[in-house]
Amino acid sequence: MLEKVESSKKDNIMKDLQQNHLLKALFFFRNSKVNKNMKFYDISLQLDESLVIYPGDMTVKLQQLKNVEKDQWNLTGLSLSTHSGTHVDTDLHISASGKPVSEIELERCYGKALVVDLNDTSLGESISVQQLKSQLPSPQNCKNLIILFKTGNSKVGYKSFHEDWVDLSSEGAEYLNRCQIKAVGIDSLTIGSYETHRALLLHRILVYEGLDLSAVEPGEYLFVGFPLKIKAEGGMVRAVLIQE
Repeated sequence: MLEKVESSKKDNIMKDLQQNHLLKALFFFRNSKVNKNMKFYDISLQLDESLVIYPGDMTVKLQQLKNVEKDQWNLTGLSLSTHSGTHVDTDLHISASGKPVSEIELERCYGKALVVDLNDTSLGESISVQQLKSQLPSPQNCKNLIILFKTGNSKVGYKSFHEDWVDLSSEGAEYLNRCQIKAVGIDSLTIGSYETHRALLLHRILVYEGLDLSAVEPGEYLFVGFPLKIKAEGGMVRAVLIQE
């Protein structure tokens, strides 16, 4: 008799759990509908053999290993640098004790982003602290933001490498560090000098380089920039901005 009572209790508990999970699932699906007005902006560069590279990096090579007409399927080999195209830098890029891309917390690659209009900044110039103070919210309102710079670089694009691409000054990087932002990105293959990288990366600010912001208006977005799980100091990213 006791066994029957215990069995009955277990059955009731299981029913309650199933109903509870069902309610949670219904709540999730009801609240996870994609907003039809959402706009997705792909701000990544295409990886192909014409991709411009930073001097000293490997060129991108695509090799046809299998052909559908001969082998019944296509298969392509790929060789490239971990800093090819749109990519993210971690602190391992400038520190032997840094974390590889495979170990960074994914929440650092996702969040509220602000595309900052610096189109008037000409080639050969560096983004200054004064510009940051005039364009960004106050430091106390910048915490955990992802800041993306749309500069004069977006006007020239990525057809060739430019020694005079607009970059971020080391003083500007120190200011962003004080703002406690989550990540920073720019529309060129480098954010700036070694000192600029150091000021950002050693303070847990991820650096996104090679962004294509040419078709994006300044403003607030949701940023998604998850890198491939590579045990290295950098990794390729399919970077996306979402606007509701």
